Amino acid sequence: MSDQKTIMVIGAHAADAELMGGGAVLAHHKQGWKSVLVHMTLGEKGGRTISPEEYAVTKREQAEQAAKILGSDVEFLPYLDGELPVSEEVQWQIADLIRKHKPTVILTHWKGSIHVDHTNTYENVLASLFFAGLRTFKREHEAHWVNGIYFAENWEDEEEYVPDTYIDVSDVWE
Repeated sequence: MSDQKTIMVIGAHAADAELMGGGAVLAHHKQGWKSVLVHMTLGEKGGRTISPEEYAVTKREQAEQAAKILGSDVEFLPYLDGELPVSEEVQWQIADLIRKHKPTVILTHWKGSIHVDHTNTYENVLASLFFAGLRTFKREHEAHWVNGIYFAENWEDEEEYVPDTYIDVSDVWE
């Protein structure tokens, strides 16, 4: 087993992972960790002046550029903005990414959000840990247990959120 540590940030929409975890990713990179950003949807319905199809192209390009700047791998799941289900299908896709990238820790949304995609991401990520960790489920990649899962708040995820872990990012983020 590799000694390489990896932080995985799972966001509901392109830009969520970067906003929630960009500083944490940079702080962990400074310590020699790898990182991967996972986008459950592109957030394509958030464009106010262009079609969702056009905005999806822009959001994907922005997410790829952000990952490059942060030195991260990036993964995109195929779900539509505002339509992310809570299902075993989604959970298996996340589990397969956990098995592939073998994160030491995961950072994702807190459950108390005004946005259904954020709360559904929370539910799917928690359930995916079971599928990712059991060796008796035979998949392309070997089973992997994550050492820790952390929840981040953003302006949409503050209901009942009480932070208990802080990362000093002042030397990597202005």
